[in-house]
Amino acid sequence: MFIQTDKNIIDQKERHDEMLEDNGFGRTMPELAQYNMMAVFLRWAYNKDLISEAAYIGEPRLRAALDGAGDIRKLLAESPYFHGCITYDHIKDELKPFVTALYKFGGWNTDYLGWANAYARQYFGNEKMNENYFYYTAYLFVPYDDNFYNYFADKFDLEWNNPAPKLLGKSVGKEILDDIVNTIWSKTEIETIRINVTNGDTTLTSSKAGGYPYWPKDKEFISFGEKVCPILVAQINLRDLKHEKFPDHGLLQFYVSPYDDLGMDEKHYKVVYHETIDETVTEEDVKKRGILAGSDVYEEYCMFPVGGCYPMTFNRTTESINYRTGEVSDIVEDILTNKYNVVLGEKNCWDYLSDADEEFISSKLPKGDSHLLGYAAFTQSDPRSYDEELERYDTVLFQLDSEFGHGINISIGDCGILNFFINHEDLENKNFEDVLFNWDCY
Repeated sequence: MFIQTDKNIIDQKERHDEMLEDNGFGRTMPELAQYNMMAVFLRWAYNKDLISEAAYIGEPRLRAALDGAGDIRKLLAESPYFHGCITYDHIKDELKPFVTALYKFGGWNTDYLGWANAYARQYFGNEKMNENYFYYTAYLFVPYDDNFYNYFADKFDLEWNNPAPKLLGKSVGKEILDDIVNTIWSKTEIETIRINVTNGDTTLTSSKAGGYPYWPKDKEFISFGEKVCPILVAQINLRDLKHEKFPDHGLLQFYVSPYDDLGMDEKHYKVVYHETIDETVTEEDVKKRGILAGSDVYEEYCMFPVGGCYPMTFNRTTESINYRTGEVSDIVEDILTNKYNVVLGEKNCWDYLSDADEEFISSKLPKGDSHLLGYAAFTQSDPRSYDEELERYDTVLFQLDSEFGHGINISIGDCGILNFFINHEDLENKNFEDVLFNWDCY
């Protein structure tokens, strides 16, 4: 039996079966429909003489099937060589970058699947496509015929004739890449306060991620409602910060709920500013009041990001816009279009640049990290970009990134990031009552 690792697989029957299982709502797939897209691609590659010799040797019936002597889909299903999938071993080397860019079904976010959904919408119409989430699986129910093949062959031909470096697996060159990176920095560089999370001892009033919070003896602890216990994510002793945009004394604390959404949807989050610190308050005093730390809830609510307690120090520096923001794409596209006369058409810059180029650019830009002020980072999207009411939260008050190693274990969901935002005027006035909390992960 021919078995491939996931890394080598381009497309396979199981991925289409899963699509129907997850989104089919009782629909029954036409026979061999799981192989439609694989068959179209192999037929197109065959017509371009891009099938590998190894594929012909491994499955002697392949050439005849592609010449029309049989249903290539049935061969894919029955062949012990193909075993229901197509892989990089089945194509020539010059086609591999093209496939990686346009076809490989890693996260179901590919050009090829997008074309398939567009073709299905043309065939079925909008009303049918929107019926009971049919659009997720409609591509499996379109007739497999010459019209189906010709639609995709034209798409593949158009891309194959496109000289974009990504499709050819080539770099635009270090000179252009350096120019892109330098332009991004010069256009976007601003001040930020980098947070260094370390492994070491803390006190009740230390700047720290996690741990027990300082809380005055004569002040009622904050509440998010019955049975919802606020948990400290981080605490900043402002004497450590020494920045004119923040108070020069006191403690700034960031609380969230320990439950699955960390209180984001229910607005169970809060920033607290203690202008004065009672140095006689001990950790034992805090515990006696029933105030919990992340370590107390970590076993029960493993989604809570900080189960330990880690000192934080601060470094005043500058940074450019980080790689996790959409504005980077706008700047890169502007440079390519206006300085280097690249015609992107409907593509974005990452469709044009090779994977190596994108990796080079990302390596030269901030990734987000933990900081105050500066640029916010997201693994998904900025909530302020699609809600006008949230645009007023224009300043990063505090951002905590996932971090592992050296005795540190901070995990916001699946390697995500969390942010607290504030309006710049509220920060100037030392008013921390109105903030926006967001977190997301991969």
